[in-house]
Amino acid sequence: MGPEAWLTAPPSWRRFCTSPAMTVASVNNVAVSQPRWAALIAAYGAFVLACITLLQSTVAEMVTLWATSSSWRHGFFVAPMALWMIYAHRHEAPLPKANFIACGLVLAAALLWLAGQVAGIALIEHFAFVSLLIAGVAVIFGLAVTRQYAFPLAFLYFMVPFGEVLVPGLQTITTISVSALLKLGGVGLINNGTVIITQAGGFNIAAACAGLNFLLVALMASAYFAHAWFSRWEKALMFAAIAVAAAIATNILRISAIIFLAGVTPPEWRIAADHYLIGLALYAVMIVILLAIGRRLADRREREAI
Repeated sequence: MGPEAWLTAPPSWRRFCTSPAMTVASVNNVAVSQPRWAALIAAYGAFVLACITLLQSTVAEMVTLWATSSSWRHGFFVAPMALWMIYAHRHEAPLPKANFIACGLVLAAALLWLAGQVAGIALIEHFAFVSLLIAGVAVIFGLAVTRQYAFPLAFLYFMVPFGEVLVPGLQTITTISVSALLKLGGVGLINNGTVIITQAGGFNIAAACAGLNFLLVALMASAYFAHAWFSRWEKALMFAAIAVAAAIATNILRISAIIFLAGVTPPEWRIAADHYLIGLALYAVMIVILLAIGRRLADRREREAI
């Protein structure tokens, strides 16, 4: 109860809240729930370990993609961020109660993984593995806890290495936009598919340069902050759209700057070789701008999850 509600509450309610019976009941509830939470958390840890052991080929493939592809390196940070959101709001959790009817969700996720394995579609296997982890929460902690922490649990899907289908479209958008910007800057060029040829040489807008990494991280960051800042889903969607546009624009600006600088600087400076550092700098600026926009549009106070 907040201070204002306390001051306006009837005297009888205040006496009840401060009565020895109320205090003893609250202490007893906490004392009972803590061992239950500890036991269920241990059970869920065993469930996660079993899933990782049984589906180790899928897990190893996901981790390898996180480690070797710049598009999905954010995968390492997803689970810690989700756990932090849950931990920061641990006092809001309802009492856990195992729900064995939800075992059907575990079975459905397992069958989905098996379908992906048979079809040889890694994306389905990865999606099914994360779904299995979420279904385990529903079984062990119950549906009430699952509903309370629906967003952090859904956030785990950012661990799935997805979005590769967007790469050709991103390459096309990037090539056209970069060419237009360079022409505005007075740079003579020739387009040959995804290759931009200038007096400084040929620059291939390869799949790794399409900006999928910028796009996915911007989506993940916008989802994380929208959960904290916005109570209306319309604002959350608008913020996500702004983040996507900012990510695409940042990548276009990055490539345009690299090609332009390569044409006006001495060859020994090797500006193009530093494209990763340039990208990191521009990405940091993009995140700061997104934070400023999000804070400006926020319709509620920041929650402890930030």
